Amino acid sequence: MVKRILFLSAILFFNLCFLGYAQTVDDYFSRGISKQSQKDFSGAIADFTQAIRINPQYAVSYFCRGICNAEITNHERAIADFTKTIEINPLHAQAFYHRALSKYAIADFKGAVDDFSRVTIFDPNRVEAYYHRALAKHAIPDYYGAIEDFSKVLTFDTKNKKALFNRALSRFAQNDYGAAVVDLEAVIELDPTYVEAYYYKGVALYRHGYKSQGCIELLKAKEMGKQGIETMLRDYCNQ
Repeated sequence: MVKRILFLSAILFFNLCFLGYAQTVDDYFSRGISKQSQKDFSGAIADFTQAIRINPQYAVSYFCRGICNAEITNHERAIADFTKTIEINPLHAQAFYHRALSKYAIADFKGAVDDFSRVTIFDPNRVEAYYHRALAKHAIPDYYGAIEDFSKVLTFDTKNKKALFNRALSRFAQNDYGAAVVDLEAVIELDPTYVEAYYYKGVALYRHGYKSQGCIELLKAKEMGKQGIETMLRDYCNQ
């Protein structure tokens, strides 16, 4: 009888100890966040996975695991995690945004455009969603749509030199060299060290019929360190 009581007490003690030290969803999630902040993305992924095993409907764990997968350029898995996040919470704007970034990274430009569009519906003032959607449209290529989105970005910030420069590239791709030059001049005014702006301005001017002015800009670009334009300078400018 005494032995049986001791045996049952031992089992009870073991169970209490186990319950006291068992890892909960919040434990794994918190540890994952800590590892993520330390850029231990693989370790964070392992902890978020454990949290998901305990609670498969824990949307934020899928989302954070997706962020970590994207950080280590495992975009296919990141997309799967963001998609699961959206299945659980269809209003998770951040999941749509980051899924779009991962789709862009694997050259699914149309898919990225769709997701960025959803983000702009959730938040019409999300400037970076318009900017990245413009980049995706340019890559499709949908130059008109890209120009429209870069222009939208510039309504929020008229001095956004990245939006100006990339709108110039979209206009350049449409052979609208005059409009491209206007944007590139605005970029140079904002940042006189922007070498690529001088280069594209030079090419745009040359193709627009202003050959001597174009060569001046191309020479500036070369002097500022632009590589690989020696053949162009020789053929276009007799340099």
